[in-house]
Amino acid sequence: LAPLTAATIAGLAVIVVPVVLTTLVAAGSNRPSIDFEGAGRGSLHPALFLSMLSPDVFGATGNMSEYWGPPSFRWNDTGLYIAQNMGQMYLGALPAVLLIWGFISGVLWQPGIRVFAIAFVFSIIYALGWYTPVFKLVHATLPGVDLFRRPADAVFLIGFLASILAGHALNELLSAPAPRLERWQKALLVAVPVAAFVAMFALAYSFDMLDQALPKIVIPAAITLAGAALLYGMSGRPVPAASAVLVVALFMSADLWYSNAPGGATGLPPATYDSLDPHTDNPTLALLKNLTAASANDTRRDRVEIVGFGFHWPNAALTHSLESTLGYNPLRLGIYARATGAGDTVGLPDQKGFSPLFPSYHSRLADLLGLRYIATSVPIDQIDKTLKPGDVMLVAKTADGFVYENPRALPRAMFVSQSVTGDFESILTTGVWPPSDPAKTVVLEQAADSTTRGPGTVRIVSYSNTRIVLGVDSPDGGYAVLNDIWQPWWFATLNGEDVAILKANVLFRAVAVPPGRHTITMTFEPLRGAWAQLTAPKPK
Repeated sequence: LAPLTAATIAGLAVIVVPVVLTTLVAAGSNRPSIDFEGAGRGSLHPALFLSMLSPDVFGATGNMSEYWGPPSFRWNDTGLYIAQNMGQMYLGALPAVLLIWGFISGVLWQPGIRVFAIAFVFSIIYALGWYTPVFKLVHATLPGVDLFRRPADAVFLIGFLASILAGHALNELLSAPAPRLERWQKALLVAVPVAAFVAMFALAYSFDMLDQALPKIVIPAAITLAGAALLYGMSGRPVPAASAVLVVALFMSADLWYSNAPGGATGLPPATYDSLDPHTDNPTLALLKNLTAASANDTRRDRVEIVGFGFHWPNAALTHSLESTLGYNPLRLGIYARATGAGDTVGLPDQKGFSPLFPSYHSRLADLLGLRYIATSVPIDQIDKTLKPGDVMLVAKTADGFVYENPRALPRAMFVSQSVTGDFESILTTGVWPPSDPAKTVVLEQAADSTTRGPGTVRIVSYSNTRIVLGVDSPDGGYAVLNDIWQPWWFATLNGEDVAILKANVLFRAVAVPPGRHTITMTFEPLRGAWAQLTAPKPK
């Protein structure tokens, strides 16, 4: 009890801060909670467990047109929304046989391993999502479950636990004497894999995919039979441990080399992901890097958008130090997702989303974001059908697609002398801004200052992920606007004294400054920000 208590206290001490921070961020994110239907669409279809014995029975390693498992164009009545490689659960023929033997023989219910077996069974039930009544109950009652969007992600736990269980079963099988099986257990040991391969055959026949699937059923069946024969030959016999390990390792290596061979969804050659290589000579990325570097100065840090080049391309900005308005499957601030219409990915041209506040690349929000360069795999008017001639300018056509410039993109740092009041919720919903020029006037939620002032200047002195320094000079005062996203864990000082960061133009930051020369320092302080959120009085 004493070491368990100490471990519990230590574990809680380790996780409490990141869990609290994550919970607070999630509440304001694009995924504050996932309803049952939304989570259920990420369930693991029961048929996908057949891949534990035949890795490619549904053609998951091929192109999308070749895949016929759930969900797919052929198996299209599931309501699921998961990638075709999510259901590839093959660990090898030996682990599969060992798991079947371990559960039927009772070996995996022994003290010491039982907790892993229970976790394995629970993970399978959880992964099945809405295919069992358990998930609905768990989703409704257990805290935190509604923050997870895809029960099928439990396949990672299933693979981990299955490896431990199969290893334990192998140890027990090779330890003399191996457990004796009753007649019904022996029959079940044969019936389970046979039933699985018969089910594969029946499904392939019913979907008219037998020609494609038959080799992917027959060959795995032969490998499974060979694995079972190997284990049977070694069980109950005095096989030296080193020899047993060598034989098992060689069999599994050959099995996985053949069965998990590269395909359309896994094991792709490195050249496929060349765009993610920081040292790539890809012409589109080289152009974007050169353009943004050439335009950078003490007020500008131009942003880019990459649309339609493929599944992994939205992450290219990360490895090439480009500031992008979109990415693949990110956890975003909810208000940003609403404002921009950003979805999970823009790997395909038709996945680019728009919104009332961002109805087009020719919009005030696009300008405020400093979205200056847009790379698309197809002509941009096929993505944004509202564009008129001259709204954006074609910079270049590359081997990948097209690069355009938005000539109206505003600087990252701006000095404005006036402010107007706006209802941010109304602006988000309707896309209608108060009459104003964003280069001269900032829209604030609180009462605006209508004082007429002379122009001023602002420059970026230094810029990093968690600390930004601005230099401001103005004869009459005004507002220093930074077109970076407002978030409550950012804090500012004016000449070393704390000052409020105002939410500006729906998404961005502004600091009110008096006349004269000043230094504004913005720092990201998550612990201070989280504490302020937790201790703030709740609105009545």
